[in-house]
Amino acid sequence: MNGPGIYAFNVYVRGLPTIVTVDDKIIVRSETEPLFAKLGYDQSMWGPLLEKAWAKVNGNYEATIGGFGSETFTFLTNIPSKTYLISSLSLKAIFNIVEDSNTNSYIMSLGTNGRGDSYTGKYNLP
Repeated sequence: MNGPGIYAFNVYVRGLPTIVTVDDKIIVRSETEPLFAKLGYDQSMWGPLLEKAWAKVNGNYEATIGGFGSETFTFLTNIPSKTYLISSLSLKAIFNIVEDSNTNSYIMSLGTNGRGDSYTGKYNLP
């Protein structure tokens, strides 16, 4: 914490080390529930605050709807990443990718197409 309710994150933007600062005001669905990332089991706020830093770098929360988990890994670590759209791969190819990634201790994530960028719903953001 860098002052009353101000947090600074060391991240990478376009490959450059960057400090992104955000305040502790989180968009909420209700008085006790954040709209997006949830509080930790111990009520820690690092998830919603880090998400807010990601939204700030991308312009706003709406710009972060959809996307790939690998983008956030690069944001946090500056390690190059690769995304595979597995719908076009055979089961053997998918297994080989996962096995190679596991053997090399790569960070892995999995996502679904969900609503993605085609989602047209609107949130009432302050």
